[in-house]
Amino acid sequence: MFTMAIDSRSETTIATLVPRAQKQARAFLQAVGDAGPRVRIIDGSRTFAQQDALYAKGRTKPGAIVTNARGGFSNHNFGIAGDIGIFDAAGKYLAESGDYRKAGAIGRDLGLAWGGDWHNLPHFQCASALPIAKMRALVLRNGGDITDARATAAINALLAAGDGEATDAPAPVPTDDWQPITVYLNTRQFDIAAYFKDSRVWVSPVDFTDYFGGSVVLNPATPTAATLHLEGETKALVGEIHKKHLLVKFADVNTVFDYTFRFDSAKKRLTLSK
Repeated sequence: MFTMAIDSRSETTIATLVPRAQKQARAFLQAVGDAGPRVRIIDGSRTFAQQDALYAKGRTKPGAIVTNARGGFSNHNFGIAGDIGIFDAAGKYLAESGDYRKAGAIGRDLGLAWGGDWHNLPHFQCASALPIAKMRALVLRNGGDITDARATAAINALLAAGDGEATDAPAPVPTDDWQPITVYLNTRQFDIAAYFKDSRVWVSPVDFTDYFGGSVVLNPATPTAATLHLEGETKALVGEIHKKHLLVKFADVNTVFDYTFRFDSAKKRLTLSK
């Protein structure tokens, strides 16, 4: 069987990922190359410091905003995510191309999670039910960054143990009126502060936009108020404070995001789909 040679830039980037993600990345490049698009993996793992520097762009440093995730809050910080670029026959990078969606469909078929499902076309990662908070704690206990071999091994072992599958473990027994729930996009679990209260689902708008795009501006004068921005749309939000999180009704957030969703009250599970 013929195996496509992987370009040196992609190989260098793939080497920053944990072994399980490396294997999936190479299989992905092979499948996409066989299908026609010229794809390279141009961004892989980032340290927490590198993520913070990226987060500062457009905020405290010059440039446009390129991420809503601080250090320790991006899957790039745990060796399981990479971004692709599409290139033409002359080697020119194409910021826009229908091949991003073509590559997304191929990645999905291989079991990868594709960022196009939450407004980030170039992004791919291991499909994993691992909460970001759990991975962050694991990295901090094992050298403090994914560049440390102990952290890489720990994350890789955690992925292998779960085999990338979402779990239907029951939610913790609530101790107050705020009943914790889990949030999924299809089968992938997200580390989002979310609760069920007063017959409604409540989410942290900051957590939500960190994963799915857009941005939230909090109101220092009114801690229970915020403004949501997404692709030219603006939504004023009013919620409640619980465990230092601003929580707002998911229905209000979804008037902007417009996800199809299902809430399983028995499992305390909110599942989104596009």
